Amino acid sequence: MQKYATYQLKDFLSDEDFVKWAKGLKEEDALPWQELMRRFPEKKPLIEKAQRIIRTVRYASTPQMSQENYQAIMHTLQQENAPVLRPVHRPSGQIHWRTLAASIVLFLLCLTGFFWWETQDMPEANPSEKEDYIVKTTRKGQQLAVSLPDGSIVRLNADSQLKIPRQFSKSTRKVLLQGEAFFQVAKDQVHPFRICSGEVVTMVLGTSFNVKAYPEEAIEVAVFSGKVKVNNNVKNKSSLSQEITLTARQAVSIYQDRMHKLEEFDPLRHQGWKDKIIYFEQAGFEEVSRLLERWYGVTFVVHQPVQGTFNGTFKNLSLPEVLKGLDYTAKFSFRIQADTVFINP
Repeated sequence: MQKYATYQLKDFLSDEDFVKWAKGLKEEDALPWQELMRRFPEKKPLIEKAQRIIRTVRYASTPQMSQENYQAIMHTLQQENAPVLRPVHRPSGQIHWRTLAASIVLFLLCLTGFFWWETQDMPEANPSEKEDYIVKTTRKGQQLAVSLPDGSIVRLNADSQLKIPRQFSKSTRKVLLQGEAFFQVAKDQVHPFRICSGEVVTMVLGTSFNVKAYPEEAIEVAVFSGKVKVNNNVKNKSSLSQEITLTARQAVSIYQDRMHKLEEFDPLRHQGWKDKIIYFEQAGFEEVSRLLERWYGVTFVVHQPVQGTFNGTFKNLSLPEVLKGLDYTAKFSFRIQADTVFINP
């Protein structure tokens, strides 16, 4: 991630992973680049400019040659290969018409081959597969309720992004999530609902559940009603993807190729945020500071690691009140200056 901090426009245009994302080949590849813009906001205009440049390029479908043209070309080539009597002397300004025809044919064949080769790495998608997305984004300290085209309701937590097709496809209802959201999915037995978060796909028919998928953190899926199927496409040591089915009051935590299922969980842990409740359970200070940064829109500066774990719930409290409450568990001092919190043990 750090190497992109020095990228210029030409570097993004020549980066294979960036180009694939900009072409829209894989929408799930957007997560690393969204994280890059979050960590280096000064690069956002440059990234968007490179993306616009790449998306202005359009690739035609592979040119198809009719049988009639093919026969004409072959006839010309056969005629060209046949022995031909030529005069020893010919005016220098005269070009033999067969040579010209062969040159044109050769040029057309090369052009056809070029377009065929060029389109192999980027097959033209069917019009029905091209999706136009609406992007809903929340800043730190902000939440948002979103209504989907099928009647489903999504509550988006702070510092999150949800990408929604303007119109769901004929076979499935798919959205892309980075961050945390609570879903109340409208029932539809024919069109499953899929939430893609990197390599993890959560599929349901109609239920309520919470998905937490912030960058560089474990992904958590918690089910409150109905049934959910979670697929982790990150291969394990046996080179197999993993799939698990969850019912009400069950949850799973996913980190890279590891999946840990919980048979029961405290509802406040996964939906308390909707009611403005901050919940900690055996949380280290690093986890605490990440959550508070998103919740209050601040940045923590920790001079020395704070030891111990934290438990508790805080509802509708200010940041100083929460920090004072945590101070009872592990002694530390804090100072708030504008949107920065300085922590000292």
